[in-house]
Amino acid sequence: MYLKARVPLVLNYNPFMVFTDDTHPGFDDQACRATAIVSSAVRFMKTLRAKRLEPDLFHLDPKKTDNEKIKKRLSYFPEMVSWYGAYLHKVFPLDMSQYPRLFNSSRVACQGKDELVTDINARHLVVIRNGRLYAFDVLNKDGSVVAPSVVYHRIQRILSDKAETDYDSVACMTSEERDTWATWRTSLEATPKNAEVLRLVDTAAFVLCLEDQEPKSLEDLIRTFLHGEPHNRWFEKSFQLIVCRGGKAAVNFEHAWGDGVAVLRFMNEVYRDIKENPFVPPSGQSAADDDAVRHLNLTVGSGMKGAITEARSKFDKLVTSLSMEKLQYFGMNRGYFKKKKLGADAVFQLALQMAFYRQLGYVPASYESCSTAAFKHGRTETVRPATTLTKECVLAFERSHPAGVDEMRSLIDAVTKKHNQLIKEAAMGQGFDRHLFALRQLAQGTEVPLFSSAPYKSINHIVLSTSTLSSPSVILGGFGPVVDDGFGVGYRADDEFLGSQVTAYPARDAKGFLDALESSFKDLHSVFEGENFKK
Repeated sequence: MYLKARVPLVLNYNPFMVFTDDTHPGFDDQACRATAIVSSAVRFMKTLRAKRLEPDLFHLDPKKTDNEKIKKRLSYFPEMVSWYGAYLHKVFPLDMSQYPRLFNSSRVACQGKDELVTDINARHLVVIRNGRLYAFDVLNKDGSVVAPSVVYHRIQRILSDKAETDYDSVACMTSEERDTWATWRTSLEATPKNAEVLRLVDTAAFVLCLEDQEPKSLEDLIRTFLHGEPHNRWFEKSFQLIVCRGGKAAVNFEHAWGDGVAVLRFMNEVYRDIKENPFVPPSGQSAADDDAVRHLNLTVGSGMKGAITEARSKFDKLVTSLSMEKLQYFGMNRGYFKKKKLGADAVFQLALQMAFYRQLGYVPASYESCSTAAFKHGRTETVRPATTLTKECVLAFERSHPAGVDEMRSLIDAVTKKHNQLIKEAAMGQGFDRHLFALRQLAQGTEVPLFSSAPYKSINHIVLSTSTLSSPSVILGGFGPVVDDGFGVGYRADDEFLGSQVTAYPARDAKGFLDALESSFKDLHSVFEGENFKK
């Protein structure tokens, strides 16, 4: 599905997640922050490949089994029968087949359908700064991890490079339509030196993007990590680690190889490792390592330069058409939901439906992602938050509706119960979207009335695309709308507030949507407190 898509990756597919700030003294220094994350990421890569990474687990009753006591008990079981011990405790290992593609991987543009390439023997990292490409090793020849102090000096050397910004970097082409980039990439690869540089980028452990600017606002931060500037990104890399001046850091990742579950696990492990093993910047400079940082130069002709100019023009037009707004509602938070014994996700999804109806007057085709990692090679299933119960509840919250507090609260409970049921069904492979998608793929070339019907097209035109994060390692995440007349909604229940950031193209009013969401939160809050907001 992903590899056949011909549209640009930026905004259409690549999401981002922002690391929680590091509170260690001095970690607002860009080189220090980048070194800490890079070194921890490489240690994670080594642990993964040594098969020493603890498995992802699904706990049927997490209150009883998600603790160190059970983990220790399970560790006593021999590997051949470890699954039996887990089963007895109703703890089930999840599929982790995506993880090997996390490192040394890239999506390569090809005509008609892209390819995923991986080279686990590659030992280097690629860095982009001011549109210029650099590479240096993060693993020694014996496979050991390059010392953080050495990585620090190498990053410092790149940051001290006074070369002018290359706004016409070939990196801009990774923001292009896939067939267009595929054509020009083939042309580039006709020159052996260019082919070698592209191979180095494709097989790098990951790409580190160093930003010379510090985000000045929340919108600036979101834009920096969602799309940034095309000359300083390589959008088809499995993931890009973006580190700004001032220490803000995030991951922007390509979606064909895997999903947010793997990236979030990676970020959690890196964040925990940095807290437990903080990097201490060395004093002085190292002169013995001068040749370790390689400049990667691509030779382009006049035709390619014209293509880059056009790619940049398309990019600018696309990202400037995108609006984004954010909301922090302090009337409710994670603790409030726990105190009231409410499901945070169900209430948030209901509020999103209420907001859309209040703004636009109908219940839209909606999407919430659910991991199906309980199955071999499982990716995701769609949760459909918009149900007949949801619509009934949304209408009951209209001020013209006679429903009182008790009736509205009863409807909220019914919606919550249904939403939790849908999530469990999706996680266990009982959703319908992926099954229908598979049937549609098998039926290609055959006329099937269902797949050309108006209802089927309508439910697959996802106007309200949503995703949530809950992790101490991540403070923010987001993505672009999946259709021109849609919203891209990232949300989370925080310890202090309910937060949401929304992206939209000109066909939709993101600010109006969040205004409606805020009013929905207020009305829901009133009902939870036993007050009738309609009076």
